[in-house]
Amino acid sequence: AEQLLSSHRASANASGVFNAGIVVLEHRSGEVRAAVGNFDFWDGAHGGQISALTEPRSPGSALKPFLYALAIERGLAGPQ
Repeated sequence: AEQLLSSHRASANASGVFNAGIVVLEHRSGEVRAAVGNFDFWDGAHGGQISALTEPRSPGSALKPFLYALAIERGLAGPQ
């Protein structure tokens, strides 16, 4: 999971995205198989120590990445 997240960091950063996380679940048992909280824990400039896994969010935040991605893809918004 760390390697996968790391492999997407450069393209994400080029799009103005500096934080990301991954959670891999076993769908039958619900067991967490892997979890990565951010691109780089030591990235103080972009809140690297703020874990995407543990910070509380509103339910609307779960949809924001999909809505923003769609808007960027359709040219309706920029990453900033």
